[in-house]
Amino acid sequence: MIQYEYSAYNCAFLFRLRGSVFPFACLVAFPCTLAATLLKSFGTYHDLDLSDFALLAEGSSGAWSGFNFLVGFVIVFRTSQAYTRFWNALSDTHQMMAAWLEAASSIVAFSRSSPSDPLLVENWLHT
Repeated sequence: MIQYEYSAYNCAFLFRLRGSVFPFACLVAFPCTLAATLLKSFGTYHDLDLSDFALLAEGSSGAWSGFNFLVGFVIVFRTSQAYTRFWNALSDTHQMMAAWLEAASSIVAFSRSSPSDPLLVENWLHT
């Protein structure tokens, strides 16, 4: 388990490298950000005409709608999986609590009818 040290602002754990997903996310996002920034700056300041590309033309929205569908499907699928896992864990936790309660109840019930000294049984029940 990862032990987090909380600071006065309680957000310092977000900037830790050990146990964080941010370094990998930045590694993936930085080249994409750099490419988008370069394309936008070349298009704005150097008169780069991007309308020659079929996917980037004004009238074609097929790539955009396909990408939106894919991202939406992935988000819904992962959220559904997380929701299912949460409820499975919750029901397993409740079953475990019920089993522990049943075991403790059985111990108390069997110790009440013990043939040993009642003072020893009473002391044992209160420990």
